[in-house]
Amino acid sequence: MKDMEVQTIDNNNFKIPLPESAPYNHLIWTADLPTENFPEYELIHAPMEQFISLCKDPYISMIEQAVDWEDKLRQRYIDGQEPGQYMMLTPRIAFSVRMIKKLGIINSFLSTTTVGYVSFVNGRHRVRIAEYLGAEYIPVQIHKSEVNNFKEYLGLK
Repeated sequence: MKDMEVQTIDNNNFKIPLPESAPYNHLIWTADLPTENFPEYELIHAPMEQFISLCKDPYISMIEQAVDWEDKLRQRYIDGQEPGQYMMLTPRIAFSVRMIKKLGIINSFLSTTTVGYVSFVNGRHRVRIAEYLGAEYIPVQIHKSEVNNFKEYLGLK
């Protein structure tokens, strides 16, 4: 839905629309690494569902959904997102593509497939709260050398 996409305020600040059921009508996030000082990083407006599906790096895994957190912890993170008081940092991520081997069930043969993995430098809790609040898109910051593969796995190419 077009009206739920991330809106760019300026090079480093972003407005994330939320549904009417959320306690705020939007979130405000700012670039973790300002673009003028870190030109080797790019900000991508990632569709939440596809993004979450890539957050499966076994070494830096995603945390459980916010709905499963203790109420007090979840509320603390929701309160910390209030757009009039706080400007949270965009998640900074790494993306890698790995070859994995699978044993085929029918023919008992070994096949190779590629899998894309998101790992986090920071921002796992913010992603889960934005997901919990109903954000459909979020801005994430990633090194330019990883952008093309990341976009391909998100279906943005």
